[in-house]
Amino acid sequence: MTQAEWLIPALLRVIEAARIAGIGKSLAYEYVNDGTWPSVRLNGGKQIRIPRKGLEAWIASMEEKANLASYLEEISSENC
Repeated sequence: MTQAEWLIPALLRVIEAARIAGIGKSLAYEYVNDGTWPSVRLNGGKQIRIPRKGLEAWIASMEEKANLASYLEEISSENC
């Protein structure tokens, strides 16, 4: 387990996940409600938590999409 994994809890509050992802609280709740982010509901659904591993996977997928978009844009400009 890395030092970062020790410092960041396994389950994050929505606001904590939003800060890590660099987005606002409203968008974070939207991601929870539409299933973009995996979530766990505790205490009869009153508390929402985001699994750290799920958030990390989402961030990695967003990075891959950004890299692909950049690559495709580069190819497109070379072919013009």
